[in-house]
Amino acid sequence: MINKFKKVYILCKSGKTFALLYILLRKMGFKRFLPPLPLSLIIESTNLCNLRCPGCPTTSGRMNRPRRMMRLTEFKAIIDQVRGYVQHILLYWCGEPFLNKELLDMIKYAVSAGIVVGISTHGGSLKSREFCLAVVKSGLQQLTIALDGADQKTHSKFRKDSKFNDVLKGFKFINEAKKELGSQTPEVCLQLIVMKHNESQRNHMKKLVVELECDRYNEKTIHLGYDDLEFQENIKEFLPKDLSLSRYYRKEDGTFMLKGKVSNGWPYA
Repeated sequence: MINKFKKVYILCKSGKTFALLYILLRKMGFKRFLPPLPLSLIIESTNLCNLRCPGCPTTSGRMNRPRRMMRLTEFKAIIDQVRGYVQHILLYWCGEPFLNKELLDMIKYAVSAGIVVGISTHGGSLKSREFCLAVVKSGLQQLTIALDGADQKTHSKFRKDSKFNDVLKGFKFINEAKKELGSQTPEVCLQLIVMKHNESQRNHMKKLVVELECDRYNEKTIHLGYDDLEFQENIKEFLPKDLSLSRYYRKEDGTFMLKGKVSNGWPYA
């Protein structure tokens, strides 16, 4: 109840009376009103990564914006503008978020503003008990860890330079940290990008979810880029045989295209 009054105070103080009106109307049962401001944000803490996944703009040289780390001061300025209204933040985009040394302080600041924070990682940074304790203490609520196969050969075919056993240890360290601190968070999700070389392992991956004590399991379709020569070559190598598990369709000439249009040039903008 105190947190609710705090949010109302913040909205009033910052002049966001239209946002407060929206919240009150929703509470009264008027569900058809669109929010005047976004309830969720995606904030890219870095666009750098230490893996070499095919089709990724970060490591393919296709990204047409500067490579950099977001600074904590920049992040705080964003949170100060949206506190009291935004409810959820995904703190990643094209890069590996844990490469940013200020990431845990960013999480703490957002959580202190009453915002739920989620992270998606390739898991390579979760390599010590001490670091995973710090992750849990930060207040992070959602943690998605990519594991794209049931063994080293399968996993690293796409996750170039990733060590399968190191990722498994990351799951272990996070779970041990949660138990040691008596914390229910972060909610840990094992995510599989479904591809030709791992689609036969889907049932095994679901068993791994239980063995690794994950809270959730998620399967994701692969994104490989756009309609160019490199894209078509990647498609042949990685697209699952079951096209219902992909976001692409085969054209009459045998090439592949996205099932839906991307109007803003993501993710190379």
